[in-house]
This record gives sequence, C-alpha cells and structure tokens, in this order.
Amino acid sequence: MTLTCDTNLSEHRQTTQLQYAFYRDGREVRGFNSSNKYEVWFAQQKDSGNYTCEVKNTVNTTIKTSDGYNVWVEELFSPPVLKVSPELVNEGENMTLTCDTNLSEHRQTTELQYAFYRDGEIIQGFNSSHIYEAKFIKEENSGTYTCEIQASNSRVKKRSKEVQIEVSYHSSLTIILSVSLGLLLLIVIISIFVYVYIQRRSSNNNPQPTADAENEYSAADQITYTELAMTSRPKNHVPENNGSNIVYAVVNSNAKLQAKASQGMSDTPTDIYQNIGSHR
Repeated sequence: MTLTCDTNLSEHRQTTQLQYAFYRDGREVRGFNSSNKYEVWFAQQKDSGNYTCEVKNTVNTTIKTSDGYNVWVEELFSPPVLKVSPELVNEGENMTLTCDTNLSEHRQTTELQYAFYRDGEIIQGFNSSHIYEAKFIKEENSGTYTCEIQASNSRVKKRSKEVQIEVSYHSSLTIILSVSLGLLLLIVIISIFVYVYIQRRSSNNNPQPTADAENEYSAADQITYTELAMTSRPKNHVPENNGSNIVYAVVNSNAKLQAKASQGMSDTPTDIYQNIGSHR
C-alpha cells in the first residue's frame, strides 16, 4: 500500500526544500524526510485507519496538514481453525486434521496453501490440500498440533490456535472386561424385571383378604366358651340328662370363617355338645 502526500510550491519558491511526515489515527507512522511517499509492505488489517500527512519547509518551518483519508485493509482470508476427527483418538485408529478458513468476498479465486505442525515441527509441507490424515496412530503421535495457511504469493500467512491431542491406549483385555461387565449388568437388570413381574402376577392370582374383611367378625365370634360341671353320684345311679353335666363349646377360627365366607356359607359358630359323666 502506498500513500502520497502532494503539494504545490508557489511560483517564486520552486527551489524550496520540503519534508513530509505521515500519521495514522493521529499517531506518527513515519517521521519527516524528503520523500512524499509512505509504503506499507504486506498490509494487514491493523494497518487500517485514518491517515494524514504533514508538509514543512526547511527555511521557516511552516507546517501544513492534509485532510484525513480513511483506509480499510480487507482481510484476504479468516484465521484458520484446526479441527480433529474423531474427537477422542484411540491407538490404532485413523485421525484426520482439517484446516478451515474463509476467503473474503472479493477474493474467492485466490489460491491458498496449507501446512500442518506437531509440537512446532512440520509434518506436512505447504500444498493445496487442507486435510492431513494419519493412519494407525500410536501414543507417540500425541502432541500439540497447528496448521498454517498462506496465499499463493506467500505474502500473507496465518496460523491456527494450538490443539492438544492425546492418543488413548486401550488393551484388548480392557475391552473384553468392559464388554463382559456390561453384559453381566444387563442380565442382572433383566432378572430383576422378570422376578418383579412374576411376583406381581402371583399376587394377582391369589388375592389376600383385606383387613376390613377380617374385622367383619365380632370379637365374641372368635372366643371359645367352655363350661364343665362335675358332680359325684353313686355307682348304680344313672345321672339324669340335665344341663349340669353338659359341656357347651363354641370354637371359631379365622381360617374357617374365611373359607365359609368365600363359599357363601353362613358364619354361624361351630357348636360342640358333649356329655361328660364323672363317677367317683
């Protein structure tokens, strides 16, 4: 990029010597000298700004300043981004590095070249491919990777940010153990589900009596009454059949009551009548 500071000397001062200086955004970028040109080699975006120039003569040091001129340096291509595939790299697998960038709208036909580095050492020199492939990688392939892009005229170069890659080591025994544990865990989970299903189905086929059904019977129905009356009589005396030597026994059990209830039978207490004679 070349900036030129033009001026016209008066008719009677054609031999006056002039000096020129240049500024960007008010800051001096080149001090006074006899050249009215300011050149920027390999301009970058940082060179964009508002430029002015100053002219002075060597006699009375009169200084005059130009109007400002806005300069915008368009980016040729965006900073490269290094991508790794797969994200988790295991020993023995293939790894692909991709160096991505975007050309500016007005420079779509510009040819770019790409290079790749590991720990600062080049592993693929500049060429037209933006992809680097590593096959059957090993642990020693771990390191810090970067890629670099340059224009075909080699005047513009940009490098990506560093990407740390660690190659993981997995032995066959570790893989076998991992698969075995996974299968064992799956079998245990399936067994638990089957057990729960069988238990629920069994409880549905054999419903248990509720607490309300058990409480339908009064406390009196669950009590056994026993009354014994014993008297002494002569041997040749036949006891009369009266109520004094009769045993009344009423026996109720929950199990029997439940069985009767399920069969639609009456829950009348079980009566046992027995004559007991005692002879002394």
